[in-house]
Amino acid sequence: MKSAFSELPDRTNFAELFGLAESETASWTDEELASVFQHQMNASLAVDLCMMLPPGTAGIAELCQACGGRLLTFADLTVHPRPSMVLLLLLKDFAKVTRADGTLPKAVATLLYCLAQSLAMIRLGQSPTRLDERHMRKALDWAVSLVWIDAATRGVLEQALQSLEPEAGDAP
Repeated sequence: MKSAFSELPDRTNFAELFGLAESETASWTDEELASVFQHQMNASLAVDLCMMLPPGTAGIAELCQACGGRLLTFADLTVHPRPSMVLLLLLKDFAKVTRADGTLPKAVATLLYCLAQSLAMIRLGQSPTRLDERHMRKALDWAVSLVWIDAATRGVLEQALQSLEPEAGDAP
């Protein structure tokens, strides 16, 4: 099955893929985006991700406990050595919903989406999305280029980017 992205020309940049139009990103300064992102990273997983749970499933607290260790915030999820795929899927869905409904700036929500994908790739060896490697590389190139992200997030994104197969024409 073709993804919506497979029809896009190579010259399309990631911001265009996810509708991060110049006018939307220009309305937020780097300092504001950094502040919103850090606020989200310090937010409670239990509070923000609970709206993503299907009825009748275990709560976020139970999912966090099952991972072992301290796992209370989005930042904790980022540094956890083996986060639950269920939590990463919830993070991905949270990013999509908050991006669509405007709860978070599109750039921040899209970064959270990239972060969920990156954590699944490097910590679990899995992918929570159907995004192919070429588009994942574009996503990660975009995310790593952001000047307003913290060092821990940048490290996760860079590690995920390095884990991708080199593109044809890339130096070995």
